[in-house]
Amino acid sequence: MVPTSQDAKLYFLFSYYAWGINFIDMAYLRWDKKIQGNYIVYSRVKTRHTKTFRIKINTQLTEILDQFRNYSSRKYVFPIFSNFHDTPIVRKPESKLH
Repeated sequence: MVPTSQDAKLYFLFSYYAWGINFIDMAYLRWDKKIQGNYIVYSRVKTRHTKTFRIKINTQLTEILDQFRNYSSRKYVFPIFSNFHDTPIVRKPESKLH
């Protein structure tokens, strides 16, 4: 899938409504692990010290997430990674997110 300017706008808005979540952390969000009920729960990828963030999913975030549910066959919330990216090197930062 080729990203569109609409996707870029939604990524920006998602980050804004999710307290400024970093793009790499947003890219690693997974439906099965990081979306927990009405919250997004994640740990920063680039931080040495683990800090877990718990962000309540508000109306704006729900609307954005609903637009990406069409890609439900993917494990990641956003279609940023492709199968090309599914390698041990790319998956390594995700292990910090558990």
